[in-house]
Amino acid sequence: MSRPDRASPLPVLIAVVAGALALSCSFDYGDLSRPEGAEEPSAIFTGFVHRVVDQGSLLLEVSAVKAEAYTKGKRTELESVRFTQFAKDGSVSATGRANAATVYTDSENAEFRGDVRLESKSEDSVLEAEELTWVSDAKTLSGGLERIVAVKRGDGAWVRGAGFEADLKRRTFSFQEASEGRVVTKEATAPEPAAPTAPREAGPSVPGSPPEVP
Repeated sequence: MSRPDRASPLPVLIAVVAGALALSCSFDYGDLSRPEGAEEPSAIFTGFVHRVVDQGSLLLEVSAVKAEAYTKGKRTELESVRFTQFAKDGSVSATGRANAATVYTDSENAEFRGDVRLESKSEDSVLEAEELTWVSDAKTLSGGLERIVAVKRGDGAWVRGAGFEADLKRRTFSFQEASEGRVVTKEATAPEPAAPTAPREAGPSVPGSPPEVP
């Protein structure tokens, strides 16, 4: 297992998105009778957009090409998901995408699949994966033992490996399987040497005064 490191803000973005989607997709259509077998969607939305606004300020925007709600299964399936988180001044603080996502409305758990990418503008970091699973109660984000997850920073540092898990309660992340990476450290700047001082010549002694010291 690789050494746990401080968790980046990117798993927090997943937590916010999963919670917002769980609330926005909690549709109640009553008792809709369906034939036995595979459950059919209770509702289908195209051009799905959900926005979270607080005191007139846009905090989060989630969009999907299509969203299918399954009342019995208490889940919503989304295609081509995009999400953007905004700072208080209205600037973009983080963005994310996935080819598909499943949000479980009762637990607020979520699964993101296919070309998953989370980018924090404020922290200058990127997380890339093929699959990510968010467990709301445990506050963990994992990538699976056989899936590669990569975390990159703008200064050139990066780490990637299998068995990725981020723990938001402990604010750490680690890799269960072999991992590799590059660490960038800031070298301390050595102080510049002082300029040499030319020796002064001793002047004549004045009665009643101490001699001049070179």
